[in-house]
Amino acid sequence: MRTEVIVVGAGPTGLMLAAELTLAGVPVVVLEKERTRSTQSRAGGLQPRTAEVLESRGLLDPLLDRALPRGEFGGHFAGLPVELDCRPWRTRFPHPVSVPQARLEGFLEERLVAQGVTVLRGYEVSAIEQDTEGVTVGDIRGSYLVACDGGHSAVRKLLGVPFPGAAGRMRATDPHPLESAPTHWFG
Repeated sequence: MRTEVIVVGAGPTGLMLAAELTLAGVPVVVLEKERTRSTQSRAGGLQPRTAEVLESRGLLDPLLDRALPRGEFGGHFAGLPVELDCRPWRTRFPHPVSVPQARLEGFLEERLVAQGVTVLRGYEVSAIEQDTEGVTVGDIRGSYLVACDGGHSAVRKLLGVPFPGAAGRMRATDPHPLESAPTHWFG
C-alpha cells in the first residue's frame, strides 16, 4: 500500500492529525496496534481550546448531543484537583466540555473511514525502514511517518529516541507526582 503520510496511533492526536491531513487533500493511513477501540477513557472532557478547534472544523456539534453536564470550573491534572476558572477567557466554552475520550475517538475514526481513510487496527509497528525517498512500515510505504502512539511509543523506541522523564502514575502507593517529576520538561 502507498500513501503520503503514515500515522501510527488511533488516539485523539493521531485521528485528529489524519482528519486535518485529509481536509488538506493529503493521503493518509492510520495504524493502530489495538484490534478494537477501547470503551474506557483516559480523559473525561475537552478543554476550552480543544472544543474551539473541533468547533472550527464542524466536529463539535455532533459530539455535544450526549455531552454530560459539568460544573463551570474545575478538573484535574494527573489526578491533582485543579480549580481552573476559564470564564475570563474569550471563548464560547468557558468550562470543560464533558465528552469522554472514547466517544471522541469513535466519532473521529468513523468520520475518517466514511471519508475513505484507511484505519488499520491490529497493526503493530515492529520495524521501520527509512531511506531518502520515504519510510516503510510492514507493507505500507509513505513519504512521512508520524508517531502518535503515546508515551510508550513503539515508534520512538524503534528509532532510539530517548524519553527523558518519568511515566505518569495514578496509584495511591505511588509517590506524589511532583516529588518524582523530572527537573526538566519537554513538550
